[in-house]
Amino acid sequence: LRKKLEEESLWTLKSCFNFYATGMETVRCTVNFHPNPGFDFESFHNNFGNPGSGYSLTELLNNMEDEVEKCVNRYLWEEAANRRAAKRQRRRRTAESASDGDGSEISGDNDTLEEEEEEEE
Repeated sequence: LRKKLEEESLWTLKSCFNFYATGMETVRCTVNFHPNPGFDFESFHNNFGNPGSGYSLTELLNNMEDEVEKCVNRYLWEEAANRRAAKRQRRRRTAESASDGDGSEISGDNDTLEEEEEEEE
């Protein structure tokens, strides 16, 4: 009981949920939020407000920004790698089809692909 009360003292709000049956498969739900009269600001601050605890708002926002940046960079790197691989594959197919035909290679398509690759970089 003591542990439960200590935990509840860290809640800034208390919520009350009420459900009323309005039909066979329907309910009406009301939710009320009230300030917690037993809220212990000092304990809350000691548990969640210290820098380095991982719970301060600034630290959480910085961590979130870092994670988003990592995801975006990884996605962009993978997309660029996929594009390069697709271009190499197209180039190989073009070279193979040109050498299968009459033994001569088509240089125009290869030049175009190289120009496109330079433009993207």
